[in-house]
Amino acid sequence: MHRVSVDLTGRDRAVFEPLETVSLTGSAPEEATVELRDGLGRHYASADVSGKFTVDMTVGGALGHHRVTLVNEDEGLLADTCFRTDARTAIRSQEGRFGDMWLRLEAMVRRSRSMYVLHGKPMTCYVPWVRDDVHVMKAFKYWEPETGSLPDHFLKLQRPDGMIFDYIRPAGFATERMEVFGERFYEVDEAEDVRYDRLPVEADVEYLLIEGIYTAWQATGDDAWMARRLPGCEKAIDYVMNDPMRWSEEHGLVKRAYTIDTWDFKFFGFDREHLETEADVQDAVFNVHPNTPMCIMHGDNSGMYQACRQVARMHEALGHEERAAEYDRKADQFRRRTNEHCWNGRYYDHWVPVTPLEMDQGGVDGCKVLSLSNPYDMNRGLPEHDKCVSIIEEYMRLREELKETHFAEWLSVHPCWPKGFSGIEAGTYVNGGIIIIVAGELARAAFHHGFEEYGADILSRVRDLMYEQLESRKGGSDRGRRPRFHCTYEPDGTPSHGIPDNWAQAAVMSAMMEGLCGLRDGSTRYRHALVEPRWAAAGVQEAAATARYGASDGYVAYEFEHEPEARTLTLHATGSGQRFDFRVLLPEGAKAKAVSKNGEAVDFANTEVEDSPYVEFTLDGPLCGTIEIAY
Repeated sequence: MHRVSVDLTGRDRAVFEPLETVSLTGSAPEEATVELRDGLGRHYASADVSGKFTVDMTVGGALGHHRVTLVNEDEGLLADTCFRTDARTAIRSQEGRFGDMWLRLEAMVRRSRSMYVLHGKPMTCYVPWVRDDVHVMKAFKYWEPETGSLPDHFLKLQRPDGMIFDYIRPAGFATERMEVFGERFYEVDEAEDVRYDRLPVEADVEYLLIEGIYTAWQATGDDAWMARRLPGCEKAIDYVMNDPMRWSEEHGLVKRAYTIDTWDFKFFGFDREHLETEADVQDAVFNVHPNTPMCIMHGDNSGMYQACRQVARMHEALGHEERAAEYDRKADQFRRRTNEHCWNGRYYDHWVPVTPLEMDQGGVDGCKVLSLSNPYDMNRGLPEHDKCVSIIEEYMRLREELKETHFAEWLSVHPCWPKGFSGIEAGTYVNGGIIIIVAGELARAAFHHGFEEYGADILSRVRDLMYEQLESRKGGSDRGRRPRFHCTYEPDGTPSHGIPDNWAQAAVMSAMMEGLCGLRDGSTRYRHALVEPRWAAAGVQEAAATARYGASDGYVAYEFEHEPEARTLTLHATGSGQRFDFRVLLPEGAKAKAVSKNGEAVDFANTEVEDSPYVEFTLDGPLCGTIEIAY
């Protein structure tokens, strides 16, 4: 009797993870083959067996039920069985440095999850604001099954002109805003006793909403869902490019009141002492009038650049080539005009005046400030590589310049306004405070533009700061129970205030997974996976990483090993996708001499990003194999 079974001896669970070893036992005729097929029915591994056998094979390919078949040429199928494969996002590394860091950050972000029930339907969020929640998606997309819940809900509330509300609050929250801003900027849901608002001064909500829809589509791969949301995304872009409050015809760019970078309060003096009522505060801080001084802020326009690219990619996935080309042209225009008006030769100027602002700030030129959207600009793809190099070098120079007075160079703005900015004192919050968001976005950009060691150094310093906070409780506790890792700090390391901590934690996690581990999605559900491990920059010889979406079974995973004496890098890699583009960072000064997959030669190319050597090659799925790189 021929048979095949999965040996679970010594295991405490029946579910296998990708790249684990499954032991198969059975009995076969003299010539037979054991074959493995993944959750999509694709053949990915086989072994010749005869008589009583035990054979170990590596699990890979798509998640789900994997079928094991015993076959031979004469009789066909002799026996079969199955086992289940599942995966979760994780990082493991030598000495546990980065793996433990990831788990602690994940735990902190997970604790911020909440849910609204609105008209019998759930809306999951991690911050009840479009802006904040979308930024936190950079982390929770790796485990959250309801990834697009909040942006989808807010898109359904879109105003006829295309405007998007930004936050949800109890209907009684700050009701003076309703009187000050007018009906255009709020909507009350009396049945659920909640209100949706838009602060008029905000110029970034539409592109962030589109980023949220795009990220949810990547996670689910649901083209039909995306197609129903795409018209609303286009309408949001049209609103920004046509509303006189948002659009500068002179510059062909998005405009806003004079706020600190992307923040939601404008300049109205050095402090708030001259304001008498809450209505005065709302009007002075958040409102926009026909005579309000306006400017161009580069971050709004890099956000629109990214939004146009994302809408183009969604149209492309639906076969709408002409519409995709139209939005690619819009993106090109945002890049050209932002570079023309905002680039100062080293970085993007903070403000480009549309109408002048009278502001005596003790010699600080608010237009020439280095602001936190510069790292965002790089990760949204707006600046060309040479401009990214210049921005990164500016932060590296700043680190050296300020090392005696600032514990890190991750400043919200530099220089800050010494007299204050609308009541925000110098060196605090977004007026010169140190913000971990900048650290995460800067590290991520550094990994992608030839400054890998700098990126790894930023992550190491963030880790040290985080552990200092968690172990000493220097930053206070979360609701009196748990130590906190803050988003904002004063230059001496004192925790500051004002920004949800999970926003910063997510930025760091994104830098870890998409930068250091180098796992990115080139399509949806990792059907086209980009595998770019950069462990050499961190001095790590052994590591492993898995990126898996919480909203689908899309994933990619690898195990990495560097043997310096043998001059080899080994990757055991797999995933659910059809195409895997590898770009592996080599040790300094090295060039690849040979690349093989399961012993068979693979075509490759040696490339460089700045002075960083990489080896590039492409493999088709289903992939489950050992890749060896000799250098």
